[in-house]
Amino acid sequence: MAPIAGQPSLPSLPHRDDAATSAQRKYELSLARSAYNYTTSYLYPAPLSAQVPDGEKFSAAYEAKVAPILIEVAANLKKVLMRLFERELKSDLPAMPMPWMVEMKKAMDEAERQFAGISSLNPIRDIEAIRNVVKALHDAPAQLSAAYKEVSQIPPQIARLSTSVTAALDDMKNVGITAFLRDTMYELLRTPETGDAYLHAKTIEDFKNLYPAYPGPPRVMTLKAEPWMRLAPGQEVWESDWYFGWLQIAGFNTTNLKGVFPAGKATEMGLDLDALLGKAPLQDAMLQAVAGDPAITLRRAAELGRLYALDLTMLASVPTDSLHGDQRYVTAPVALFYWNPDPRPGYPEGRGSLQPVAIQLGQKHDPVSCPVFLPGGDPGKWKLAKYFVLNALAVQHETVAHLGACHLVTETLIVATHRQLSVQHPILTLLKPHFRFTLPINEGAKHSLIIPGGVVASVLSPSIEGSLSMVRDARLAWRFDQNLPHRLFELRGVDATCLPEFPFRDDTLLLWDAIRDFVGAYLARYYANDEDVRADFELQAWVDEITSPRAAAFQGLSGLTFVDGENGKVARIDSLDYLVEMVSLMIYTAGPQHANVNYAQYPMMSYLPSVSGTAYAPPPTSAAVANAEAEYLKVLAPLDVALYQLSFGYLLSSVQYDTFGTYSENPRRPYFADEEAEKASIDFRLALHRIEAEIRKRNESRPLPYENQLPSMIPNSISI
Repeated sequence: MAPIAGQPSLPSLPHRDDAATSAQRKYELSLARSAYNYTTSYLYPAPLSAQVPDGEKFSAAYEAKVAPILIEVAANLKKVLMRLFERELKSDLPAMPMPWMVEMKKAMDEAERQFAGISSLNPIRDIEAIRNVVKALHDAPAQLSAAYKEVSQIPPQIARLSTSVTAALDDMKNVGITAFLRDTMYELLRTPETGDAYLHAKTIEDFKNLYPAYPGPPRVMTLKAEPWMRLAPGQEVWESDWYFGWLQIAGFNTTNLKGVFPAGKATEMGLDLDALLGKAPLQDAMLQAVAGDPAITLRRAAELGRLYALDLTMLASVPTDSLHGDQRYVTAPVALFYWNPDPRPGYPEGRGSLQPVAIQLGQKHDPVSCPVFLPGGDPGKWKLAKYFVLNALAVQHETVAHLGACHLVTETLIVATHRQLSVQHPILTLLKPHFRFTLPINEGAKHSLIIPGGVVASVLSPSIEGSLSMVRDARLAWRFDQNLPHRLFELRGVDATCLPEFPFRDDTLLLWDAIRDFVGAYLARYYANDEDVRADFELQAWVDEITSPRAAAFQGLSGLTFVDGENGKVARIDSLDYLVEMVSLMIYTAGPQHANVNYAQYPMMSYLPSVSGTAYAPPPTSAAVANAEAEYLKVLAPLDVALYQLSFGYLLSSVQYDTFGTYSENPRRPYFADEEAEKASIDFRLALHRIEAEIRKRNESRPLPYENQLPSMIPNSISI
């Protein structure tokens, strides 16, 4: 079998090379070390990549996959803006059947057609369409002149839209695709002349009209109401307590739910019941009302392994910020859940469910400013309390679970790997597809997303300094062994011996086992035993680079040993089994783990009444709520922020460069030059096909299909 172009003929271990090959490896590594370097200046002291080497940049094939999605985002943006402006025009003009209105309607229809049908951005034609609208207004009766003066600033805004989008697309060539989502897009919607009054939603329906050019709205908007849900008139599935509990085990952020244990019995990352009670005055009666069991107590539920909670302490001291003069809010909630094997009506029949018991929107109880909210209490306040919990989860998702624990962890590993493993090394050969395009994606994020005035500052309530602090802390707190999936669920107290149903856990462990089997078979081709591991001096330098505080600075690798060296402790690896774990976790983090948080953004996080990274009003208190719907609307972001967030989510959820476990785009040109390695990859793909079938079979009996871990929906790398 012929290898693909650019691939080494046969990978080899350095201690087995002849003198000429050894000299070549050293030379190539010296070049790599000039291209791959660390910097700590961005998120001090977290080490990141100092630059994007030429070999890491986006390919033409990649850009070809991104371009159609960008066109869809631009088309949707224009269509929504036209609707917003048209609505404002109509609201400012009296509803009188006058002849001139016929002409204006024609002009508006033509402008709508022009914007909806874009195939390329043409500012000249767009401006011409607006001129027709202006002409129609000029022909209006004199008594409308005052109204016209108020709306005459709108056409220049629309004209500015075309040039701004074009400039963003041009900027994308130099900075990356995230340049398209810069905060400057707000200039299209908010201006000194018009302000932002027309951007505030008048009803929840306004948010449903933000997706006209996409193939469909976010999945959360189309969830089918089943008879067992017992929804109130007008209530949607996402508003139900069942869905709120389901999100903790099959939602956009499944990284925070932890088991609650009796005093002294908590797992390493689990929660102690007494400590939880010290924060919130949770009572047995609260649990009994939800469980439908007058005998159950909090302590007994903890002993039975049925008590779970979110405790988002990390958000307690995070500063928030205003956006365009509007103050925003975030809470550090405590939310208690009960696994009920036989839940009350409103939950799926014949199966257990995770039921919310109580919510406190802060770490310190106060009966007035920070009370405990209950599902049986005021419906308006309970709905708001759930919103703030999901808001906190969205903030933690983007900063910690997504950026910090996936993007930045992998970025640092890429630098370490290229600095110490030569191109002939079998581990670099294996990892390259799982590292593809991550450095340029992250570079774009640093210039467009996680900067003052960027996407993160716009769609999350914390200040950019607060968000960056969370990202940095997440990267520095990441511990290698703790993130081995089978170990992580045990540490959190949510493994299968405790929590019977956890779709993310159950599906992702199938993938984890398949990855370990593949990596084990692949590495066995090159390492016969532990002695081969010890003899590989490039490998030894690699693990030292990964752990050295002067380099990648990862911690928590208990399978390594540390010996005295010239400049302090030096890490060594002596176990082939542990090497399999290390490499497997790198592949898992870049593939299934990242896919789980990334591809949930549009289907689950892009309908802001359901979940949003921002909250525009303070959390509820014990004070009475006069108008529940009006209070809920106050919390929701303006429509431009909503449009910004959903555009961001749609872009990141719509691009998939390749498919997990498939390493060559041409089946007749295998990626692996070594036949035994290629055979291992074929076995891996077969295992992934079986997992795909198993997950789809599981979904037939689940209340909602869980698709975040379908192998066909996972790319090899963090490439978006």
